[in-house]
Formats: sequence, C-alpha cells, structure tokens
Amino acid sequence: MKYRLALTVLGITVAFAAPVVAWGAAPVVEQSSFATAPAAGARNTGVASNVRTAPAVAETVALRKMLADLTLELEQLRTEVRELRGQLEVRTNDLESLKTRNREALADMDKRLRELERRAAPAAAAASTTESSARATTPPSAAEQQQYDAAFQFMKDGNYEKATRSFREFIAKHPSSELAGNAQYWVGQAQYVVRNFKQALDEFTKAVDKYPANSKTPDAVLKIGYCHYELGNLDKARGALQQVVNRYPNTAAAKSAEQRLAEMKAADAKKAAESKPKTLDTKAGTTKK
Repeated sequence: MKYRLALTVLGITVAFAAPVVAWGAAPVVEQSSFATAPAAGARNTGVASNVRTAPAVAETVALRKMLADLTLELEQLRTEVRELRGQLEVRTNDLESLKTRNREALADMDKRLRELERRAAPAAAAASTTESSARATTPPSAAEQQQYDAAFQFMKDGNYEKATRSFREFIAKHPSSELAGNAQYWVGQAQYVVRNFKQALDEFTKAVDKYPANSKTPDAVLKIGYCHYELGNLDKARGALQQVVNRYPNTAAAKSAEQRLAEMKAADAKKAAESKPKTLDTKAGTTKK
C-alpha cells in the first residue's frame, strides 16, 4: 500500500516537472535561433549592398567623364570667343580708320576747291561754248554757308542718303548761290560712291549743263566718263575722258582722265593679244601668235 502511494506521488511529480523543464528549455532554442538570424541577415544585406553599389560606381565614373568633357568644350568655346572678339576689335578699328581717312579726304578736297574758287576764275568759264548757259551766282550768305556745311557733313560721315537730300534742298532754296554748282556735283558724287552709276551720270550731267562755269565742272565731266566706264559704255567713256584732257589741260581732273585712258588702252591691247589666233611655225615646230 505504501509502495503504490509512493509511485503515485512520483508520477504526479514527473508529470508536473516535465512541462516546466520543456518550458525552460524552449527559450534557449528560440534565443539561439534569434541570435543566429541577424548574422545571416547581415551577410545577405552585404551581398545585396555590393550588388547595388557596382552600378552606382559605374554611373558616377561616367558622370565624371561627361563633366570633364563638358569642361574641356567650355574652355575651347571661351578661347574661340576671345579670338573672335580680338578679330572684331581689329576690324572695327580698321573701319573707323577708313571712315576717318574718308572724312579727312572729303574735307581737304572741299577746302582746296573753295580756295581755288577764291583765287582764280574757273577754267570752265573760258572753255564754255555758250555764255548764256552760265548762271549768275552770288556769294553765299552765312545762312547758305551753314546749310551747305551741314549737307557736306553728311557726306563726310558717310550718310550719303541724307547728304543727297540736303544738297537737293540747298539747290532748290538757293539756285543762284555760288555753292549751288558744288552742291549739284556732290549729289552726283553721293550716288557714285554707292555705285548707283546711272543716277550719278544724270546728276553729273546736270552739274555740267547747269553750272558750266563752276570749278567742279572738270571733275563732273571726269565722273561722267567714269560712270560710262562702269556702265560698260566704253566709247562714251573714252569720249568724256578725252574731253577732260582737251578742255581742262594741266588740271588734276585731266591727269586722272589720262591715267584712266591709258589703263583702258592697255586693257584693249591685252584683250586683242589674247583673242589673236595662233599660227603654226612649221620650221620651229612651235606656235606663234
């Protein structure tokens, strides 16, 4: 009886002790499991990180190379811009120098013409075929001189359109002025400079017809020859130039006319030589012109 009771107590004790032992051992297994999990996760994360980092490095290298190329191109463009600016400054300086020389030449020409008018009678008066065609002129007043100078300033500045309009207004307002013939000449010269040779021819012809006694007449006839030359009327050009030589000898216009006639003669001789047929020299076996 006592023996059975002892076995019963022992069985109850084991029954209660087994769950306790099992419950106490379970956390050890779980802690071991959780303890090893992060290490494995860390290894997996490292692999994934390495996989993601490789493309990023390649992209960074490519961007750096692109940036270096752009920087080089930018420096090249800056160099080209500096060179272009230097060339522009040189061209601008040359243009300003040319304008200055042109203004000075025009001013000097007008000054010399006025001096000639004051010192001596014009050569055109002695050579004029019809005295009735010459207009009586009067010395310019202060107002006339001021208006003429303003128009001539446009010529010196290279503003030929305004110069033409201003000189025409001067002629219309002061047709009998001593400066009217000069004004008509400069109207033709303004058209000649811009290569409007047909209009220039008409204006120079007016200067000769209306103001034959003016000191600008020899230059006007000379420019008539030049205009015919530019328009391809070579016979008329020769006629006008020869007229300058014959009617106004020992003048600057006559010297310019002689020079142009010589150039035309040389050009005609060269053209004739080039167009002459070649003949065969049977003895020498060569060709002759």
